[in-house]
Amino acid sequence: MNRDWNGFWEARTHRTEDGWSAEMRIPWSSLGFKATDGRVIMGLIAGRYIARLDERHVFPVTLHPDISNAEIKPSLAQDVEIRGVESGPPLYVSPYVLSGVDRTRDVDLGLPPTSEVPREVGLDVKLGLTNNLTLDLTANTDFAQVESDALQVNLDRFNLFFPEKRQFFQERASTFQFQLGDGSRLFHSRRIGLGDDGSPRRILGGARLVGRAGEWDVGVLSMQVDGSALDGGENDGVVRVRRSVLDGLSSIGGMVTSKVTGAGTDFSMGVDTELHLGGDHFLIVQGAQSRNAREEAFGPDVAFGERSLGRIRLERRRGSGTGFETEVEYSGRAFDPRLGFEERGNHTAFKARAFRSWNPEDSWAVRNRVYLNGRAWVDNETGSVSTALGRVRWEAIMNGGHYWNTAVNFTWERLDETLELPGGTVAPGEYGGLNLFSYLWFNRAMPLSGEGNVWVGQFMDGWRFNVWAAPTWVVSPHLALTGGYRVHRLWFPDRDQRVDADEATFRVSGALNASFSAEAFFQYSMAADRMAANVRLRYRFAEGRDLYLVVDEVRDVASHLDPELVPLGRSDRRLLLKYGHTFRW
Repeated sequence: MNRDWNGFWEARTHRTEDGWSAEMRIPWSSLGFKATDGRVIMGLIAGRYIARLDERHVFPVTLHPDISNAEIKPSLAQDVEIRGVESGPPLYVSPYVLSGVDRTRDVDLGLPPTSEVPREVGLDVKLGLTNNLTLDLTANTDFAQVESDALQVNLDRFNLFFPEKRQFFQERASTFQFQLGDGSRLFHSRRIGLGDDGSPRRILGGARLVGRAGEWDVGVLSMQVDGSALDGGENDGVVRVRRSVLDGLSSIGGMVTSKVTGAGTDFSMGVDTELHLGGDHFLIVQGAQSRNAREEAFGPDVAFGERSLGRIRLERRRGSGTGFETEVEYSGRAFDPRLGFEERGNHTAFKARAFRSWNPEDSWAVRNRVYLNGRAWVDNETGSVSTALGRVRWEAIMNGGHYWNTAVNFTWERLDETLELPGGTVAPGEYGGLNLFSYLWFNRAMPLSGEGNVWVGQFMDGWRFNVWAAPTWVVSPHLALTGGYRVHRLWFPDRDQRVDADEATFRVSGALNASFSAEAFFQYSMAADRMAANVRLRYRFAEGRDLYLVVDEVRDVASHLDPELVPLGRSDRRLLLKYGHTFRW
């Protein structure tokens, strides 16, 4: 199943005194199918989720709580026979033009503001090679209309994760998935278009081939990225294959990624298999290895295992009743997937989780689940535990579709180096403690809803206080407002240090009609001393014909300067106007 499918289609809804109706129109060329003697058999599943009642209405499936995602399993679909239709390979050509103003002001350098007027043209092409294979070509790829990233400040020693928001890479993203446990992955498309220092680089163009060849799901991606005057450009590539085996609930697959630069070539490769052992039991086995141009940093002799990752996971998957997950993971000191993401490296991890679910009758909680977790990460160099976690967690889905999750955590950390924080430091040593966490989410079907959490307890040799609230108000069918504020404090009484990491956000989402819409996102981070604003206006003339007006601004709050003389430090402001037009054949 492709959750990221975004072909050409149209939809209309209508509300009456008796309820509402929805009608969707999808061109045959957007679906891709093969007719035999003028006949096509497709599977149909229609579903509706009523959030305020926490109910799913599905045709023709009768849902069972122990069948995961039963409403989207092709084997349970209703066969529909269509006659007298043909589908030819579609061709979509989408050029765009863009212009605007970029303005940068840097007080610390003592330079006057600089301005540039970007003028860009680019092209995207989508071609159906067969009914099951689609080729995408892009030249001077642009992402002007993409929402800005959330401001993040690292308050621990592990890598921060930024999700992919660019539509070109979101499309068919599930084809290129190769998860390595928790948030790590062998390929993370967000790496494409970023320098080693995190600065953005222009994507000159590329190609993507996705679909099915015989029994195999296939994904091939190659992107050419511009470089700087010092390091030149690079080519980023990935190949992913996967297929179902045995009873259809098992699969095998593999992936290869490459990053070719002037300094050499970085390779990563991996194989994965998911085996259905029978009943609710599944076994996941993965192996990966990287060979990078920078391996000399680890010494002249890097062993096979030191550049490898291995993972074994056994699960009992249950929607109700008792289930469990156990996992062992090894990551060598030289394993570095340059086009992937690894939260932490050079470790051996042991993870286990057991849960019990039940669905009581005549209760305020229609579904309950209790978890018991235990995890430990062992440093491969020293053989000692670097992080340990024990957790008891309870989650409940309440009447009305609300969700509550609360946990008691015991954490243990060993620091081998000083942990630098904005406004404080933590010395090397061993630290353990308890903390409490609780999260509450209100059903978004209500005009007034929202979410929030409380996280309090010990942090290293100090204390953490983290309270977040984000209410949402649906003012009308055309306007929604969401605000958020996080009070985040770290105290270290023995050293008389305090870290203030408050965050504030405000989002406005509006649509005058099906053609004109607007989105505005404002942020402030106290720890980063930064404010940001992203405003996007869109006018949709028709499907595939869009005009965007985008305003981006980032300002560093220069708290180290005299606020009466210079209230703000570096600022970047961008105003862009972009028009895209898709031609269909």
